[in-house]
Amino acid sequence: MRSGALTCPPLRTRKTPMLLRPAASLAGLPPALVITTEFDVARDEAEAYAAQLAAAGVPTEFLCVDGLIHCTYWMSGAVPRSREIHDAVVKFVRRSLGA
Repeated sequence: MRSGALTCPPLRTRKTPMLLRPAASLAGLPPALVITTEFDVARDEAEAYAAQLAAAGVPTEFLCVDGLIHCTYWMSGAVPRSREIHDAVVKFVRRSLGA
């Protein structure tokens, strides 16, 4: 199921740039880290996006954290495993910056 179909207006009526159709080519974008969770409504779309980035030659890392739900990243006070996501982001940024 495409979660965007449930929350976004039809493409022809969208005015917010974040909701517009993606560029024809993803080539040339900077390295990407795409993170999702096992019980995320956008998991399939996130995985497909990561595959599209990689197919366009964009250095891409994909992480799907088993057993967690959407928005776990923001639940560090209640979900100790959110640290796995935080750690992945920190490691990715450090590698990307050469730190």
